[in-house]
Amino acid sequence: MNKTVLCSFTILCLSSLAFLVGFEISVKGTPELSVRNLDTLLDYETIQEAIDAPATLNGHTIFVEEGTYYEKVLVNKSLSLIGENQETTIIDGNFTGTVVNVTANNVKIAGFRIQNSDCGIFINQYNARNNISYNLIANNNCGIWLDNSSNNNILRNSVLDNFKGMQIEGITNTLSGNNVTNSKYGIRLFFASNNTLSENMMNNNAYNFDVFGYELSHYLHSIDISNLINGKPIYYLVNQTKIDLNSVTHSQVGYLALVDCVDISIKNLTLTNNLQGLLLAYTNNSLITDNNVINNTYGIYLRGCYNNSISESNMVNNDYGIWLWYSSNNNMYQNNITRNHIAGIFLYLKSANNTAFGNNITYCHYGIDLSYSSNNTLKDNNVADNSFNFQVWGESLLHFIHDIDASNTVNGKPVFYCVDKRDMIVPLNGGYVALVNCTGMTVRNLNLANNSDGVMLVYTANSTITKNNITNNEFGIGLIFSSGNTIFGNYITNNVDSFYIKSSSNNTIYHNNIINNQYPPSSSSITNSNNVWDNGYPSGGNFWSDYSGSDADNNGISDTPYVIIDNDRDNYPLMGMFSSFNTSLGYYVNAISNSTIEDFEYFGTNSTIKMYVSGEEGFGFCRVSIPHVLMNVSDISVVIDDGLTPVLYHNYTLYDNGTHRWIYFAYEHSTHEIDIIPEFPSFLILPLFMITTLLTVIIYGRKHTK
Repeated sequence: MNKTVLCSFTILCLSSLAFLVGFEISVKGTPELSVRNLDTLLDYETIQEAIDAPATLNGHTIFVEEGTYYEKVLVNKSLSLIGENQETTIIDGNFTGTVVNVTANNVKIAGFRIQNSDCGIFINQYNARNNISYNLIANNNCGIWLDNSSNNNILRNSVLDNFKGMQIEGITNTLSGNNVTNSKYGIRLFFASNNTLSENMMNNNAYNFDVFGYELSHYLHSIDISNLINGKPIYYLVNQTKIDLNSVTHSQVGYLALVDCVDISIKNLTLTNNLQGLLLAYTNNSLITDNNVINNTYGIYLRGCYNNSISESNMVNNDYGIWLWYSSNNNMYQNNITRNHIAGIFLYLKSANNTAFGNNITYCHYGIDLSYSSNNTLKDNNVADNSFNFQVWGESLLHFIHDIDASNTVNGKPVFYCVDKRDMIVPLNGGYVALVNCTGMTVRNLNLANNSDGVMLVYTANSTITKNNITNNEFGIGLIFSSGNTIFGNYITNNVDSFYIKSSSNNTIYHNNIINNQYPPSSSSITNSNNVWDNGYPSGGNFWSDYSGSDADNNGISDTPYVIIDNDRDNYPLMGMFSSFNTSLGYYVNAISNSTIEDFEYFGTNSTIKMYVSGEEGFGFCRVSIPHVLMNVSDISVVIDDGLTPVLYHNYTLYDNGTHRWIYFAYEHSTHEIDIIPEFPSFLILPLFMITTLLTVIIYGRKHTK
């Protein structure tokens, strides 16, 4: 009996085995459930459902069949997520959020195509020992992002067509064998330390590679020459000394960094298409000469560096040509710095005692920018054809103390950077003017264009800015911790902002023509300040082209104030532009008009004024201030076109302060000859009477023929 049972069981097993021969054992679930936990053999419809299942425990493996999964996957358990095929197992973020968000340790993600999101794979801070390998990550804002995460392995991934390929923030991560292609940024090590990179390839990214940080440890990594950028090796030198790198010894350089190095020579290299063309971090006493640095974010980038020289090099089409940050006692000379999108030379944040001389800086946004730095020396630099040739910026007086002499030029005109000066008149040929810790200075009759500030006053008092043409600057006039200054009679036109005023009060600002600036004064450009924006009545305030006031009483001054910010207001805004004309006797005639005034003349022989006005539409007016010494103001008259054009709304006794008489008159806009005479000439009385009579008859006749 037992022998019969045993024989039957054996025959059944052999029959079953024969049935299975030729069939592949599969991990696939049922057709409608394409996600399987290989440890529990349970099937799920979505990846997230498989992760969240109570039966899914740390250490389990979840297998995902090919197909497209529109999911946001949160991996909060120590799992392995394995895709069937990296080309066809797709997790799609549908252009929002993060596709795979890892908040656990010891997670493995492999074999997926991860696409169309803000971030493809995000490993949260303090999560560690994760493995991201053999994935295709495409069309995300960031492909792989490690947020202060450590001891992860990022291996053999294809990362393409993202804005940022990989951003690594954390320590002791390993990146090996990855291919990062066609992104704006390739691989970025950002505030990271002690990471290891090998056999990574970065191709056709706008900026293939960079390392960025605030301290030396952020730049200490193991990055060997097996890493390639467009087929060229990365040379990442750490703690090296006395090495020469040139076109003979290193004919192909994909990226070059000197970290904690001393006495390195870099000559005749071409460095392109990285975030930093050349990175120097905590490196000293090195020589960089005759290099071509092109199409990077930062051409040559110095962080925490001393006593280096950068010379005779071309910095072209970067965002910044040369950037110094916390770097001092460096020399930059005889470089050609052109067509950089943000700044040619940028000295930033405690970069002191550097020298720039003999550089040619053209066609950048900012030419030279010294921000929050001090005691730098500039000589013989030619700065031309930049949007804003020159800028100095900071918070304290120290940030504005530099040695910048008139051998520096902007658009061919000397820079007058005055420090600790008293009672001087700035020369008429200045192209840029800064008054730093000065008193009693005068800036008059200059054309100041294409700088950060047309005129900048810093810790300066009791100075006068008058009759200048200030145009096409970022800020027309800058006042920083300055008081008691007078700013009047200037044309401030076509700047981004007309004024930048910080912690500056009791300045008087009037009779300026403030025209077509991109932004009016506001709380963003005026802070912690209280100034006077007019010269009282009848003198008036400023002309603001963005202000459409009314003048019901026909006196050339608006009926309502121009509010600038808080208590700062122009109480007497002008209804037309302000002009001031010198006479043969040395006295000025001031005029406010909405017409163009040309060919002003004063005739001392008969004490008369002649001028021409023109305008296209509507009615024009003139408000004229005449010194008593120029004519007998007790009986003033205005004649337009020898009496052929009527004088409208005339008021010849508008105001008199004992030294000046203010008059007002209007006319229909056209081109007119204006005569202002001290008394009405008798030879004109009869002709004018005849003309007036004729006009009256014509008007009367028209009314009665209708």
